[in-house]
Amino acid sequence: MFKILLLFTLTVSALAAPKEYLFCLGQEEKLIHTQRLNPARKLLNEKVISLALQLTNSVSLNKNYLRAICKSKTPSLVMLKLMLENKNLFKINVPELDKNPYYLAQGSIKEINEQSIYLFLEYLNHLKSLNKDPNCFKKYFPDLDKVLNDAVYTFEEVGSKALLKAMGNLDEIFKKLKTYPSGLKEC
Repeated sequence: MFKILLLFTLTVSALAAPKEYLFCLGQEEKLIHTQRLNPARKLLNEKVISLALQLTNSVSLNKNYLRAICKSKTPSLVMLKLMLENKNLFKINVPELDKNPYYLAQGSIKEINEQSIYLFLEYLNHLKSLNKDPNCFKKYFPDLDKVLNDAVYTFEEVGSKALLKAMGNLDEIFKKLKTYPSGLKEC
């Protein structure tokens, strides 16, 4: 009886509808490959998809944020920004009384939020390395460049929240990232 119940549970989980935000991120992946967009964006998209896949089935994206992510030309960048801001991006779809699934869902959301700072740093460093002008990133993001250089040595000491605060206004950073001249473009 247990085997039949387990098989039924696994089958229902496998047949569950895919998460909408994964579809939007997948569309961006397709665009990246067809238009041969910069490698930093490809890396970011792959990593955001990987993080999103770690969420349990009992976690979904808040509908307001889902719209913002899917309407954007850069869904992975928007999703990363929302994760960094630690807003109520995700919601848990099981009652709190159902302790094990609820705590598992809560843990997966917490893990995603903690990993987002590492992903952001990795993305910025990759983006920084793509220009033929090594000082381009510094010209474009003077304060952020210093924070990134310092982060290599002080991240573990100061923690992710202090590092995010030192970076400055995330809205401004992400606005500039959308127009950052990566690759062979002149700075």
